[in-house]
Amino acid sequence: MIGKKLAFYSLFIFASLLLAGISTADNETNGTLRIYSTPPGALVYINNVFAGSTNFQTQLPEGSYSVKLTKAGFEDFLTTAYITSGQTTIISAVLTSLNQTNGTLRVRSTPFGASVYIDDAYAGLTTYTSSLAAGTYQIKLTKAGYADFLTTAYISGGQTTVISASMTLLNQTNGTLRVYSTPTDASVYINDVFAGTTTLTTSLPAGNYSIRLNRTGYQDFLTTAYISGGQTTIISASMTQINATNNQTNGTLAVDAIPNGAAVYVNNVYVGQSIYTGSFAPGTYSIKLTKAGYQDHYTTAYISTSMTTTIVATLSPANSQNGTLAIDTTPQGASVYINNVLSGTTLFSTSFAPGTYSIKLTKAGYQDHYTTAYISASMTTTIVATLSPINSQNGTLAIDANPNGAAVYVNNVYMGATVYTGSFAPGTYSIKLTKAGYQDYYTTAYISASMTTTIVANLAPVQNQMNITLRIDSTPSRASVYIDDVYAGQTLYSALIPEGTHSIKLTKAGYQDYLTTAYVRANQVTTIAATLLLQNGTIDGTSGTAGGSPSASEISKKKTTPQKTRSKAVVLAKSKSISKNSADS
Repeated sequence: MIGKKLAFYSLFIFASLLLAGISTADNETNGTLRIYSTPPGALVYINNVFAGSTNFQTQLPEGSYSVKLTKAGFEDFLTTAYITSGQTTIISAVLTSLNQTNGTLRVRSTPFGASVYIDDAYAGLTTYTSSLAAGTYQIKLTKAGYADFLTTAYISGGQTTVISASMTLLNQTNGTLRVYSTPTDASVYINDVFAGTTTLTTSLPAGNYSIRLNRTGYQDFLTTAYISGGQTTIISASMTQINATNNQTNGTLAVDAIPNGAAVYVNNVYVGQSIYTGSFAPGTYSIKLTKAGYQDHYTTAYISTSMTTTIVATLSPANSQNGTLAIDTTPQGASVYINNVLSGTTLFSTSFAPGTYSIKLTKAGYQDHYTTAYISASMTTTIVATLSPINSQNGTLAIDANPNGAAVYVNNVYMGATVYTGSFAPGTYSIKLTKAGYQDYYTTAYISASMTTTIVANLAPVQNQMNITLRIDSTPSRASVYIDDVYAGQTLYSALIPEGTHSIKLTKAGYQDYLTTAYVRANQVTTIAATLLLQNGTIDGTSGTAGGSPSASEISKKKTTPQKTRSKAVVLAKSKSISKNSADS
């Protein structure tokens, strides 16, 4: 093991040491990791995410974790810790001072982005560079869809050892993607790389891909495709011609970011960099902005006919205040959706700002898995999900709409368009149907084993093609919005809502639930501006930082019926100028 080459250390596992004060079922599933170092003050990285400095202690869900300690003037200390529920794992590290006996290891791979393991301890992603004590090391590179790459590296003092790995594609995991379009000869971009023109057939490793079709005189066609090994995935795209009539029905999406130059993803398809402007059909779109050195920014945009929807995002620098979300599944290779945005496949690990996130895991042949994750600063939240095969215990959900072709959302996740049929585990699901020119339709469906639940929705036209809009803002922002007990998104939130009275609930970890009722009128904007109260009943003047972020265990201890805060919605008459400002804001 690398610990023998880097430093003398000892790893003690106390099999029966229960943490004092732990009384909830959630805490009983956690274990404690305690790390000491000589000298103290070393930076601690858990699963390659900064967690604090020694002497260090934290609680983690049961499982294996890679641990790295760094300190200026000393060699990195790498090891693996296994956390057991209700027990304490202790790492005592004696750091070795850097000197002329150290050398440099540089690891490259084709393709890049492979995981690097040094003596079975996770070290990072390619291209990878690190300083190591002179000696022999076992190197392993892994990447989904490729065979593991194994080799041995000898590090010499004062010299650089370079490993260039050409990874072998696992052909047996490949599937086929076939893309048709009307009209033909559209350019096909897979993960924003030109792949050919329609009709296109290509072989791809199993996984998720963003697909974009482009043809002069037509709107871009955006979608995602999941490729399964040994199977053929077919995309049939009917492209919409750009002309005077169509331009009048489209809306405009304008995205800016501070700092500029962020990559813009619409429905998980890369469309360009900020400042970005594009024309889209009316509807709801998931937006993601990414930039190196900054946290990913997620939001939702509603595009209205002949209107401009503007998003201005201030990106937050990536720093130690972030937490880590790690997701594993049995079997692996499941698609991970975070707040309804496709974010990767399992094994999955990335950094997020503290807060609550909705998680969906999908894999062909298995039931979708839904859960919620609370991210704490400098902590790792781990989700381990065993996916259930689709079998006769499932029920069927069948949805039709009048008119047809409405977008179907189940638990706020886009599933397809009507007529829609899908298999679900027994339980209760929130349903939303949307279609340009019609009011959103909300209902709840209960799925029973081996039974079919049918929903037939008559959509109500939007009178005079005017928007019926509900706009919700909160202090602090990014509160979860529930409309009629159905999750709808996060603040700042704006959407097309049917006329009538609706119950509104805002939730945010560490704050009291905010409850109110909004009456939405035709051709008017109903605006709710909510100031959330901390759990102690005071207003948080620092937008969520006062008093620190609550821990996951504190969240679990909250009563199911929190103190209620009510406020009246403010209804603003909607004039042409307000309509224009609403779309441009």
